[in-house]
Amino acid sequence: MASKGISAFGSVNMTKDMTESIRKIIDKSSIKLICSIKLDTKNGKTEDRILVLATWRLYFLAPKIPAKVEITFNFLEIQALNSHPDHQVIIDTDKSGYTLRFESREHLNHVVGHINFALSRIFNNSIFAPSICHSDSDLSEGSRKYSPSSETSVETQRACGGFSETYAALCDYNGISCKEEVQWDVDTIYHSQDSREINLLDFSHLESRDLAVIVASMAYNTWFTKIYCKDLRLGSEVTEQVLHTVSKSSSLEEITLENAGLKSDFPQKMAAALSENPASVIHSINLAHNSLDNQGVSSLIQQVCRLSKGLRLLNLSKTSLTSKGVVSLSQALCSNNEYSNSLLHLDLSKNPGVLTGDDASNLYLFLSQPNCLVHLDLSCTDCTVDSESEGYTAVITSVLQLGLQSHSCQLRLYEVAP
Repeated sequence: MASKGISAFGSVNMTKDMTESIRKIIDKSSIKLICSIKLDTKNGKTEDRILVLATWRLYFLAPKIPAKVEITFNFLEIQALNSHPDHQVIIDTDKSGYTLRFESREHLNHVVGHINFALSRIFNNSIFAPSICHSDSDLSEGSRKYSPSSETSVETQRACGGFSETYAALCDYNGISCKEEVQWDVDTIYHSQDSREINLLDFSHLESRDLAVIVASMAYNTWFTKIYCKDLRLGSEVTEQVLHTVSKSSSLEEITLENAGLKSDFPQKMAAALSENPASVIHSINLAHNSLDNQGVSSLIQQVCRLSKGLRLLNLSKTSLTSKGVVSLSQALCSNNEYSNSLLHLDLSKNPGVLTGDDASNLYLFLSQPNCLVHLDLSCTDCTVDSESEGYTAVITSVLQLGLQSHSCQLRLYEVAP
């Protein structure tokens, strides 16, 4: 016969008082399951613990009142999860490993199924989503109702591709409060306007860490295709997440970080991020009004050459671009015929001296060939436009082509004084 207060499984019975004590320290609205388990300890013993399954994390508590959390981790920290006979599960996280045994198959199914389901919501079933393994093949029908394949996980039912869920999970992972105003703006305003652009200016009143999580939430989101920021200085936390999103997203098409205080090595890092993502569909890049390293810009352009969609917009206005940078850019433009059929907008303005001398010859060569440019801005670049110059001939040729391509073509060669 089991002793008083102990179940046949050997764990502490979940009394009403214990449950209430747990709900006082863990948000009760997030709790999905409370159950008793056996947990292996470092000294080789097995001890009774209480497992709390929440929306985005697991908790292990000692079976005492008042309740106290001993171990907790977000699902994103899980590196591997393997189930075994006798209701046993082994979980490996970033920092440690845990071996636990459940009282019933139903509890095991509930936990494993929910973790898989939650991760599928966070990663939107992306190819980059972590793989949670099960060595015990008999997970029964019980786990399927929590699995990503269930009808409740249909992506079309989620506003803006489930952005708010991913955002909430990342807030939990990073230990910061989830801002309901962010979720409301996205789920209500962005969704009702069918907006596919995350405008960081809408959240400029938030701290840098909050902005970083917003950007990070785009990495696996299939709804948003654009990120926009102008005249707002971004901290390193935010730019790191921009690069992470570039390296992971298969939906991001346009990036505008104009006058955002980017560090000079940002283009080099962005080139590296793009090289990690063969599924990238980026085609528009605006890094205007940031002082950038020319070698990095060259690497970025060369990497963009390899993208499947080609380059439609490139704005490097006032980026400290030099004639060497123009040489690399021009060589890239001339080396890939796709640019002639894809590049619509090119802005190299406010980079004094970049179009003087022979270094600009390759750019003039590109401009003199058939292309589909509809916006060309070379103002304040010292572009030579006297009637005898190569630049003049190339630009005029390009203007004629612009006129054929678009009735609203735009060309700027000079900065007009106010």
